[in-house]
Amino acid sequence: MNFSIAVVSKNRSHTKAFKRVMVNLQPLIDALENIEVKCPIGDSVLIMASDEDNLKPFEIVEIPNKDALFQYAAGIKEYVSDAELKMDLFLILRLIVKKVPFATTDHEQYENIFQTMASKFIVS
Repeated sequence: MNFSIAVVSKNRSHTKAFKRVMVNLQPLIDALENIEVKCPIGDSVLIMASDEDNLKPFEIVEIPNKDALFQYAAGIKEYVSDAELKMDLFLILRLIVKKVPFATTDHEQYENIFQTMASKFIVS
């Protein structure tokens, strides 16, 4: 399963921060993509995270399609810091993976990765 995430914002500092934060997110995305799903149900999970007014932070809306894609729009907070953005994107990825109708065993595999990597993303 391929995972792709993009940040859409009118705030240039937010989009620049996303480019910096992606360096930290890439190992998580690689780990998610390397899971060998037991019950494949699609090809990709596509995520558009935005700080625009139409989505509240952590609000997730599925975007229906006729392809083997799971597409979601997710609200994120206005830019505060790279650390906050990194944590927010980690949490959004986790919430969205929980929404995808994977088989229980596949959900467990994904959740294990999130639990293992949480300390790299969660700011206390």
